[in-house]
Amino acid sequence: MAVKFGSVPMPPTTVDMGRKFPGRDVLAAAARAAFGPGHGLVRVERLSGGSKKGVYRLVFDDGASAVGYVWDEAENYWPAPQHVPGESGGDLFSDASGAGQFEAGHALLHALGVRTPRVYLLDRSRARYPADIAVVEDVRGGTLQTQLEHGLPGARGALARLSASLEARTSGLDDQRLRFYRLALHLSLIAGPLRLLDGDFPDREPMMKIAAFNTGEVLAYLHQA
Repeated sequence: MAVKFGSVPMPPTTVDMGRKFPGRDVLAAAARAAFGPGHGLVRVERLSGGSKKGVYRLVFDDGASAVGYVWDEAENYWPAPQHVPGESGGDLFSDASGAGQFEAGHALLHALGVRTPRVYLLDRSRARYPADIAVVEDVRGGTLQTQLEHGLPGARGALARLSASLEARTSGLDDQRLRFYRLALHLSLIAGPLRLLDGDFPDREPMMKIAAFNTGEVLAYLHQA
């Protein structure tokens, strides 16, 4: 039996640290475009973890749910890139997200046979929302990290498949270059979280854990060098 939710009044936006986030009324047009008028949006839950886009659980009057991605500037916690005179390289974290990148990444994973959440709506017209927005399948069951920590069935297999995909991307590299590639990856996973922690990013503990873990990996690499 589907759980029915009453019509709970929601503010059109919520404000956190000077940032305005959308509520139910603001996201209703995108929800209607994705599922039609027969599914009434009754509740919006802002989910943690997003650093360049807002992530929202959309709950409907028949108990169904979906996830909305919003690429609005208010959802971007990354500081503006700083150009260093004499350096020609781009900022590693400046443009790694967006509806275009999301669409390309989803298409690539689908072509590789990787199970990805179904996309119900990808709208860059700004007609239904004043920023790029996507509505995708709500996949429950926790993260891979949580499943690994609790030893749940299937988690190790998923990790093995992910590892095989990464190895395929780096095939052809000799051992020395592969070790250097891994070092660069660990360094980026220190620099990124630290930049977020310099600002008002709310989910600070996971970022500190990521930075601490990868710092340990870099120190181990230097110890072996």
